[in-house]
Amino acid sequence: MPSIPSLKYSPRAIGLHWLIGVLILGMLTVGFTMTDIPRGTPERAMVYNWHKTFGLIVGFLVLYRWWWRSKNPPPILPPSVPSWEVTMANISHRLLYACMFIMPVSGYLGSNFHPKGYGVKLFDVIELPAWGIPSEEIYAVFNGTHKVVALIFATLVALHILAALRHLVMRNGIFSRIWP
Repeated sequence: MPSIPSLKYSPRAIGLHWLIGVLILGMLTVGFTMTDIPRGTPERAMVYNWHKTFGLIVGFLVLYRWWWRSKNPPPILPPSVPSWEVTMANISHRLLYACMFIMPVSGYLGSNFHPKGYGVKLFDVIELPAWGIPSEEIYAVFNGTHKVVALIFATLVALHILAALRHLVMRNGIFSRIWP
């Protein structure tokens, strides 16, 4: 008798989804508000250093998640899901993954080319040597990318949450696939 594929995500996929999701919500919230902290204060340096630390942690978690997902494809969607929803889900997930890659890479690269040579200080303690040359131009490219992609990413995350809530309200079983 052939086995019936599960419609629910595996415990590892669910755990990674929610861990990365919570971290990303925190990173976006801090990222959009940390520029309000007065320049030259220890608080600003500390928040930026923690933001960079968690950015790298999320980056590595996303790489792991992407690698693991390549070996463990997501469960199939039920046949009741309209084809337009399947297409939109595929597009939105690809865009979310693109943002999850671009954000930590652009942030890390921007830090390494910062004109004042700030670099990355993990956990506000461990100084990683800045390997890039201080350059206003190179920094502007990576920092600008980081900021623009953050806006796109925040929009995609909001749409993802709204779509999830729609499925929860509809009680069509899609939300429960990723719920622990």
